[in-house]
Amino acid sequence: MEEINYIDQLRLVAIDHPEGTEVYPDERFLSEKPFASGEQIIASRETHLPAGAWNDNGEDVLPLLAKSDHKYVRDFKNLGYAGLQTGTR
Repeated sequence: MEEINYIDQLRLVAIDHPEGTEVYPDERFLSEKPFASGEQIIASRETHLPAGAWNDNGEDVLPLLAKSDHKYVRDFKNLGYAGLQTGTR
């Protein structure tokens, strides 16, 4: 996402959650409703990989998504706004 050029409001939120639970904020970046409210919290205890992931050419990209190693699916057409991409060429 683009960097913020100003700060209108700033707050720190702490979430008490059970051990072994991962918590994620609602960080959707959408150009139309429903926009991210910042109020929804996503919590997960038993995370697992999807059954499969394929690009628009039908190639298996699950190995690129399987772990947090800074390897990403990259074969996308860049849009005019930095940070957003589409699966069409």
